[in-house]
Amino acid sequence: MGRIVLLAALAFLAAVYFGIGLMVYRYFQQKNPAGVRRMDEAVNNQQRTDKMGIGEIATYSAMLIIAFLTILPILGRGGSGNAIIARMIILPVIMAVFNARKRTGKALFALAVACLFTVFFMMTYIIIGVPAKAPDCVLDGESIVMLKTTPSDLRKSGFEIVGDEMLGTNTYVLEKNGVELGKIYLWRSKEKAESSDTRKIERIDFDEENLTALRANGSSLKLNGVDLLAPLDNQVMEKKFKKKLWNTPKDAADKTDITQLWYGIAWRNNSDHIFWNEYFATMKIDESGNVWQIELNSASPADY
Repeated sequence: MGRIVLLAALAFLAAVYFGIGLMVYRYFQQKNPAGVRRMDEAVNNQQRTDKMGIGEIATYSAMLIIAFLTILPILGRGGSGNAIIARMIILPVIMAVFNARKRTGKALFALAVACLFTVFFMMTYIIIGVPAKAPDCVLDGESIVMLKTTPSDLRKSGFEIVGDEMLGTNTYVLEKNGVELGKIYLWRSKEKAESSDTRKIERIDFDEENLTALRANGSSLKLNGVDLLAPLDNQVMEKKFKKKLWNTPKDAADKTDITQLWYGIAWRNNSDHIFWNEYFATMKIDESGNVWQIELNSASPADY
């Protein structure tokens, strides 16, 4: 339902911008008192009509690229205030390019249409966003990506997927050489029936016993390159995950209570998993920074 509402809002916005563009076109098709179409009359005082040289093109291109790279993070924060700031940054650059040569109403009309398209795509980006890059969990050299990796992929690398009636039909024990390493949860499609081997892994958990076994067996477990079997360092986590890190042990009210010492990481997007997958990680640690529980989870738009 949420996806339909957002698509309807974008369709309405597109219709509004199309209507504005049509009105602008009709305005430029009208003639001024001198009998000249507004599309053909000059709209600035610049007299140069020669083509831009390579140096000018490079300069203006660099200005536009810098302006766009500056406003994208601003637009990503949302809000009308940030949109105004973005316009204040990009408009002077656009007008500088526009006024570099003599322009007629045709150029002004083209600029108006380009601005409408730009604003529409910016609004689309703000509303929908872009897909988040899935975190890479690497267990004993095997990459496990939520909503992509299947039990079949893990079996090819020597892992065993064992069912347990007490865990239900979607949860399986992950083993290697007879040692339980964790539990995986499989995503179930609402549209088609799939065997357990081909279903995507949507969640993986490691409890205290699993992590103890991993350390005892000399296994490796990393998340985007961070060693989860070694003590976690707050500075390293903040540098690695940046804004995705939304909770740290520093936020704990009682730092002697290990249930309050945990890291929370989220790979999200603007549409809140309505259009794109989202991913979450929780790692609980003790006073020494050693991880004693891990949960890697995901949310698919197909579920909503």
